[in-house]
Amino acid sequence: MNKMKQLIFVTIGFIVAALVIGGTLMSVQTDIKNQVESGKNNSSQSASDDSDEDTAPEIVFIKIIDKYNRGKRSGGYVIDRSGLRYDFDFSGKTSLTHEEILAEVEKKIKDLNGEAFVSENDMSTLYDMVNKIKDIEFSIEENVYAEDATTLYGVVYKNNKPNLIKIYSSGSVNESPLDYNAKSIRKFIVSRERDAENKTESSGNVSVQQSELSEVSE
Repeated sequence: MNKMKQLIFVTIGFIVAALVIGGTLMSVQTDIKNQVESGKNNSSQSASDDSDEDTAPEIVFIKIIDKYNRGKRSGGYVIDRSGLRYDFDFSGKTSLTHEEILAEVEKKIKDLNGEAFVSENDMSTLYDMVNKIKDIEFSIEENVYAEDATTLYGVVYKNNKPNLIKIYSSGSVNESPLDYNAKSIRKFIVSRERDAENKTESSGNVSVQQSELSEVSE
């Protein structure tokens, strides 16, 4: 009889132990599953964030043209790391600071159409040069007859925040850089602008000639 009781107690003990172990295993499996799902979600979010960063063009230069007509109305363009140029026009908004203009362009740049302006190799060199500029100084001249103001900035990102580094400006006050890197950047950008203007003028002349030829043929 005692042996029978012992056998019953032992059996009950095994059953209780099995239930406890089974419950523990299920709990561990649930925790692992939750951790895996959490990891997937975090990885997915991280991948999404990385993707956003990859697709967001990083601005290297911004040129701002301020026209003063019942307030300061601004336009200009930016150049990204790939050498694409994006034109913008904020003439509908008055008295924007240059920092505010950059922030507005950063928001809208994905919706703008960029045009090839600087080769990627040249852009890589320019990017290195603008990041080497530290304490920039200028040769300053006054021009009392200027109605507009033009400023070219290099954009350097620190802790994911853009910092504007003035390369040069022209208008009522002309500021020419003394820093070697800034002088080289100014010379290069102005040269590219002239090339682009000449190309546009040549295209316009060809269109005019074609139009004249078609009129003659008619």
